[in-house]
Amino acid sequence: MSAHAVIWLLLYLYFAMRTLSRPAWGIPLYLMTFFASPVLWWWGGPLAAVGERWSLLSSLILLAGVGFSGFRISELTKAQSRVMLLLVAYAINATFVHLIFSSSSDPEESWKWLDLMWKQVVLLLLMIISVRDIKDFQILSYTLLIGGAFIACEVYFFKAGSYHHGRLEGLPLPSGGSSNFVSPVLSQSAIIGGFLVFFGKTKEKLFALFCCVMLTEAILQCLSRGGLLGLLLGAAWLILQSKGKVRRHGMAALVIAAMGALVIMGPEQQEKVFGRFSTTFAEQEERDIAAESRLILWQSTFDMIKDRPLGSGGNAFKSHLGQTYIPIEWQNTFRASQNGFLDTAASWGVQGLAIFLAALATSWFAVRKTVAAAHRRGDVRTAFLGGCIDATLVMFLVTTVFISGLRGEWFFWWHALALGFSVVYSDEAMRATEHGREDNILEGDDPAVDRINVSNLSMANT
Repeated sequence: MSAHAVIWLLLYLYFAMRTLSRPAWGIPLYLMTFFASPVLWWWGGPLAAVGERWSLLSSLILLAGVGFSGFRISELTKAQSRVMLLLVAYAINATFVHLIFSSSSDPEESWKWLDLMWKQVVLLLLMIISVRDIKDFQILSYTLLIGGAFIACEVYFFKAGSYHHGRLEGLPLPSGGSSNFVSPVLSQSAIIGGFLVFFGKTKEKLFALFCCVMLTEAILQCLSRGGLLGLLLGAAWLILQSKGKVRRHGMAALVIAAMGALVIMGPEQQEKVFGRFSTTFAEQEERDIAAESRLILWQSTFDMIKDRPLGSGGNAFKSHLGQTYIPIEWQNTFRASQNGFLDTAASWGVQGLAIFLAALATSWFAVRKTVAAAHRRGDVRTAFLGGCIDATLVMFLVTTVFISGLRGEWFFWWHALALGFSVVYSDEAMRATEHGREDNILEGDDPAVDRINVSNLSMANT
């Protein structure tokens, strides 16, 4: 068994034991099976024999941890309840679409995506139940940062993946490891790391800075048009929606990130990156083949939606039915729509897309409400953190314009991050935290106070 595999197994056992006393530890337990599944990585060895059951086992342990914690569904906040109701409605709608319409496309493929959707909805419920205090929120945040940094380090130090037309492809991830799908995952990690560079303790700043350097290198290697544009517009949104010191921090972060990227890139890579940007919305005679084909696929998917507005089942455009809408010269291969909004509408109907976007909007409003409260009490750190979470959603949505990524698991992670933030950094939670600091007599007597007494955790210094 390789050293990688031994470390992975030891961490897995550690997180599993910790989950039974604090459910939030089940989050890294599960996400290990995404970022570092032994089934997919070269170092998996005998651990790979367990197969996909690692994910199932992790989910069951997380479920057990939530069960032992005594949490009741009635304890969910209004925002959490609304998001879960909307996502359950989204999954129920998909179930009806699958049963009624998928026979015209590919029922087996549709069932695969429907099954995954229900699993993601249940997993999100367990995750939002698990994030009850700032330490839980930190566990989630650090897991996303370290998971992305792990991939970046594997690329840089161990040459994971391969290069196709100068782009990083073939990373061993459940999403398929293409550059377009890896880029938003790594970008989310980089945004969290950027927050810690500004507001972490000294050791956290140094660690986060190392992670950001590795992540920037990997993101640039992906050379994803949507990913790069998403990061740029996400950063712009962070600045536009902020004010005062938060805006100044955002501008500083953007300048530092841009300068760092230019230092990391060589002249040849700079030319490639700027070339990708320049052909994104260029005139027809100036567009590259990828940009031109993407526009054709968007139009083809839109035509399919007009004919079948209620949907045709999961991944319907990439089926024999979808082939009938693309140009004849392309009909020897299945092609994705390369647009997450159109892909979701073609798969689960216009109504499915509307429900999913309503769920995102609900979590987004919860974040904005918490950020507004942080501004009122002069809490720059919390306001900037909320702005980073806000910018992550913008980055995801922009990236989704260029890939069939609205079904990506990272959107569910974002819900957990956004809703967790809205709970643990709300006015009520922060008042309770301050009360716990001032009245030390209560510490150790009241579990609610213990959960929010986080003076030893940097993200909690508000």
